[in-house]
Amino acid sequence: MKKIFFLISILGASLSAIAQEEIYDVNFALASNGSSATASSGTAASAIDDNTGTRWESEHAVDPQVWTLDMGQARIFNTIEILWEGAYAKTFDIDLSSDGETWTNATQVIDQTLAGFPYLQIIEITKSTARYVRFTGNARGTNYGYSFWEFRVYLAGESVLTSIQLDAPAIAKVGEGAALSVKALDQHNKEMDVEISYEITPATAGSISNGVYVPAAIGGAVIVASSGEVQSAPIEIFGYEGDNLALSTDIVTDNKVIAQSDFAPSGTDAFHAVDANEGSIWQGSATNGTEEDEASRTFDAWFVVDLGANYTIDLVSIKFEGACSQEYHVDFSFDNTNWVSGYNFVGTDGINARTDMLSGAMLENNLKVRYVRFWSTKAATKWGVKIFDMKVFGHDYINPDDHEAPVMVSAELVSKDRSSAVIAVEATDDEEVAKFHVVDADNAIDAKYAPKDGQIKVTGLNQGTTYHFIITALDGAMNESENSVQVDVETDAYSMVPTEAAPAPEWPAAQVKSLYSDAYALAPASVNSYNEWWWNAPTLTEEAIGEDHYLHYDLFQEGMIGVQFSETSVAKMEKFHIDVFASVSGSLTIRLICAGDPDAINDTKQTLNLTGGQWNSFDFKLSDFNASHNWSRLFQYAIEGYKAGGLVGEHISVDNIYCYTSAIEGLEAVEAAPKAQKVIENGRLIILKNGIRYDATGQIVK
Repeated sequence: MKKIFFLISILGASLSAIAQEEIYDVNFALASNGSSATASSGTAASAIDDNTGTRWESEHAVDPQVWTLDMGQARIFNTIEILWEGAYAKTFDIDLSSDGETWTNATQVIDQTLAGFPYLQIIEITKSTARYVRFTGNARGTNYGYSFWEFRVYLAGESVLTSIQLDAPAIAKVGEGAALSVKALDQHNKEMDVEISYEITPATAGSISNGVYVPAAIGGAVIVASSGEVQSAPIEIFGYEGDNLALSTDIVTDNKVIAQSDFAPSGTDAFHAVDANEGSIWQGSATNGTEEDEASRTFDAWFVVDLGANYTIDLVSIKFEGACSQEYHVDFSFDNTNWVSGYNFVGTDGINARTDMLSGAMLENNLKVRYVRFWSTKAATKWGVKIFDMKVFGHDYINPDDHEAPVMVSAELVSKDRSSAVIAVEATDDEEVAKFHVVDADNAIDAKYAPKDGQIKVTGLNQGTTYHFIITALDGAMNESENSVQVDVETDAYSMVPTEAAPAPEWPAAQVKSLYSDAYALAPASVNSYNEWWWNAPTLTEEAIGEDHYLHYDLFQEGMIGVQFSETSVAKMEKFHIDVFASVSGSLTIRLICAGDPDAINDTKQTLNLTGGQWNSFDFKLSDFNASHNWSRLFQYAIEGYKAGGLVGEHISVDNIYCYTSAIEGLEAVEAAPKAQKVIENGRLIILKNGIRYDATGQIVK
């Protein structure tokens, strides 16, 4: 027994010595290295399985939450990594322990804001020896819980250059260039300061100076960054001339896009494919077939872009979602009737989020093009075809045989608003009038517009400003008329923000579930608690007129705006109310979102028809949004306003957001309501409140 005890003692001492050895660049947190994890909720072990497809996710909306790592033995370390899924911790503690009972704080992170998930957070601490590492989430960065894909612990050794990450825009204008983003990373993804060199293929495509690539001509270039023997993956940048001709600030009203799909439901509005907004998407159609059944993936889905005038096309860029085209063609036309082939694509099936760049020898018949048609003849998957963005770059088509300049006949103001003016124009020419040149030197206006139905729309104007437009005509060879016509325009002026508080609600608090209103006990929360997760979100601020607060969205863009709040039960409520102020007249849509609803995509959006420069009040039945919603878990509202008549680029303010019911329980509540009026009808007491009649028990009288 003594010998056995002696051997065990020696073995124990040996293990202790090994535990204190400094082992570099090994993730001690991995389960495969003898570690285990526990948590106050959720599957703790999913964060130490070396699998970035599984994660620890705590219980939602509950603070604090604790996740504890047991490395099985004491380890020496100085670095902790957390790979956040998206539900990150705004404030958290990292504590260390040798026995799991006595803890020492290693670091505390307070009120951080993270974006760009999955997000790798690297935390450097003083070199420490411990067996246990405890994460305590004290404040959430979202309304969900805490969630990370992986939690890593290691002793960082000397940095060794391991990889170079190179990124840049896919396209760059000739002579202007695009900034390159390059990161040199060590074995733990920490940035290193090293000398970077670049290789461009072909060498004549362009040049790089101070981290900016400047293309010298139209076409593609492959760029590789390197330091010593470490190289980045190659990236490709296409040089282009001219402007993105497919982009319009007023696509729908100018009939810039015509779309069609042979399948129901028909494709979503095609302007989403040409709005230069990769947060919006055009879905040509969706099929109900299978991957194996190619026939179910064969269909025609197309849209036509009217460029408004004749151009020479230099580059067409198409960014597909994973649901891409297996076969498609791009066609050109000068009259939207006679079409010629511009490019044909035949590829492989399957999910493939990609960007196709069509330029140079890839494009045919690219002269004198006004209409560009994208036509998908086969989807690569059963999910149909989806395009984030299509750009068409080119420059004015020049007719070399036209030498006679046009003559201006007339120009007259048709309509105006805060930022644009529509002008009826007329000119004569021996061949064609291509554009009208509008100049106001005093206001830095110098632009060319293609006419449509005898009119041009001058955009980008300032509100409440007087302009003196000098207008001349241009033909297909860009010969300019010698005479001109002057048109004077004074743009409308609107208030960007309300100058008076929104109408005060009159519903009794007992009948209301308030989301945002000074009129009820639930005062406006700090604006920081209102998340801006939706694409192209404007700046959200909380403003006040006197003691009344409201939320203001500055320069609303395409996509959605709205707020997210703690889950709120409105199950006993009947209607939803919101007050909206817009800087100009127009329309938006609104929908309500409840947690846990699988069919939110089927929400019925309600329309907000807004008169500019004043508060507009809206009341909608909850059942009109989605009859199957779980109204005990309301947590978001979303206001949407794409270019199809939406208030793009305008200022939007909202206030008095609440749900309410017309039912009051008991006479006492009715009588306590402000502005309640008592009358006697046929010998019985009737109480009038907000146009609703109640009897002595508080029940509604028909």
